[in-house]
Amino acid sequence: MSSFNKVILMGNLTRDPELKTLPSGMRTARVGLAITERWRDQATGDFKENTLFLDIDAWDKQADFCGQHLTKGQPVLVEGSLKLDEWTTKEGEKRSKMRVRATAIRFAGSKSAGTSAAPQPAAATPAHADSVAEGPANDLAQDDEGLPF
Repeated sequence: MSSFNKVILMGNLTRDPELKTLPSGMRTARVGLAITERWRDQATGDFKENTLFLDIDAWDKQADFCGQHLTKGQPVLVEGSLKLDEWTTKEGEKRSKMRVRATAIRFAGSKSAGTSAAPQPAAATPAHADSVAEGPANDLAQDDEGLPF
């Protein structure tokens, strides 16, 4: 049986990126993402909301992008795959946590609407950056004036 593991999420960062360099030299960044779903209760007419909090892991050039360009509160679009971390506590209790391994992170809007700022990078470098040629098509400092969002 085939399987497919891909998620596309949009939300706001809950904290600044936590950057680390592993002994192998690989860089990693972890950011928190809050995704809020809003709806109107049919019975009462009141607006309700539910917020989901996820940890997002980025690697190598993606991690560099996060460290250089992302800050708490910023809206982002994340593409990646789900990963389940499982461990046992010192007390012998089994724990698990769902994470997202990012393959692409993009700006999803302005942190403060109406503020005019210099153009910002539109997307992070793909996780497999060694297979992507460097050049103008991959330049992170693209002008986003023509984007519909």
